Amino acid sequence: MTISIPETTILIVEDDQISRMIMAVFLTNSGFHVLQAANGKEGLELFNQKTPDLLIIDLQMPEMSGLELLAAIKNDISIIPAIVVSGTGTMDVVIETLKLGAWDYLIKPFEDLVVLEFAVKQALEKARLIKENRRYQLYLEEEVIQRTAELQLREQELYQIFSSAPFAICFVDKELRVIRANAAMEFLFGFELKKARGNYCYDCWGQYSRDETRHGKERICDDCQVVLTLRDGSKHSYERRMDDKIIEIVSTPVRNMNGNIIGAVEVITDITERKKNAEKLAQHHQQLQQLASRLIETEENERRRIARELHDQIGQQLTALGINLHIIEQSVLPEQRKRIDDSLELIAAMTEQVRDIMTDLRPPVLDDYGLRAALRWYGSVFSKRTGVAVIVHARIPRLQVNLEIALFRITQEALNNVIKHGHASKVEICCSMNDNQLSLAIEDNGCGFQNMGENVLPESPTWGLLSMRERIESFGGKLIVASRPGVGTVITAEVQI
Repeated sequence: MTISIPETTILIVEDDQISRMIMAVFLTNSGFHVLQAANGKEGLELFNQKTPDLLIIDLQMPEMSGLELLAAIKNDISIIPAIVVSGTGTMDVVIETLKLGAWDYLIKPFEDLVVLEFAVKQALEKARLIKENRRYQLYLEEEVIQRTAELQLREQELYQIFSSAPFAICFVDKELRVIRANAAMEFLFGFELKKARGNYCYDCWGQYSRDETRHGKERICDDCQVVLTLRDGSKHSYERRMDDKIIEIVSTPVRNMNGNIIGAVEVITDITERKKNAEKLAQHHQQLQQLASRLIETEENERRRIARELHDQIGQQLTALGINLHIIEQSVLPEQRKRIDDSLELIAAMTEQVRDIMTDLRPPVLDDYGLRAALRWYGSVFSKRTGVAVIVHARIPRLQVNLEIALFRITQEALNNVIKHGHASKVEICCSMNDNQLSLAIEDNGCGFQNMGENVLPESPTWGLLSMRERIESFGGKLIVASRPGVGTVITAEVQI
């Protein structure tokens, strides 16, 4: 294999001119740039000036021997190969040259200069590998320094975050010994961190931390979930009361590079205020439900009162007016009877309208026969008014009066929405009971809208949908709205009886 490196400079230091010229011509023909020196002193000057890539040095030379030259450049030839050529090849001389840093030792005269070429190329390849290895080591050292600095910076940042976190953090090993905790942990539990490190967490701030009779014994707190985290490698959370506080503890496993669990991190948050606010919110919600229920009850009472007054006053007055007109009709001239007949027809129409209003306000069938009969009756009335086909399936017993009224009003509102928004041609009402679960579903084949989820109303819900939800929630139930554009809508009210 021939390796030609024109940029490679070789310095030959040889006092024998013929030998020097033979080696120079041969190596030049092999593609190397060759410098020549007749003695060690001249060779040292050229070496310092030109810094060759390789030296070929004779040992026996005037003014400065090869050994003296090797000694002078000993620090440099650790990476610049030096090959010694000599006519004397005693073992002591070879050992001395190698101690001074020579890379190879050749005996001259050469039977074949290929031996010299092979030694030169082998030394150059070795030097190249050494240089590359040093460059790579330097690169690795710089990379390690940079990465170390980055890791130190990240560690400092993480430590700052860890230390200044507003919630308590604690890291424990597999034996539940405290490895590290932050200042918020110390503030929350009032336990000095320097005393906690290396001790069991339940002795420091666990359920039994103040129980001197069992202090130091490996007994796990009754409600602690960290043991489960260490066992199954899953995240666990639980709440615990501590004096006048309520804290939430979330434990997460910590794994090593091999994925094995080496401990757990506990994040502890004081949720006392959050709990209090949640309780207040629940109370306000309950009060709103009670107010809504009271409002609905008041509304129904008002409907009943208005319906009764329409029946007892306006209805009776219209009936009396009709009787009077019939009596007057007998005593007037025939040409005046037409006016009276028109008036009687108007009174009949008004009576029918009053009866319809009374029915909408408070259908007697609901009070007399219950929800099942009221749904069938109202479905028939709605179908006659609007032309929309209404099919009713109802197999339910009599229910609490207020619940029957609420479910009937939900049905009324749902059918009103069918006319206002759904543009359906068919509605199916299904009311059934399964064990103690009552379900009322009103399904239409109208235009529908963007699909909603359970107990979720559209972004801009109508008052009708809000009213339906308030009615059913006042009984502890829920309203489910499901719809797709072009398919229709299903409104379901569910409640436990």
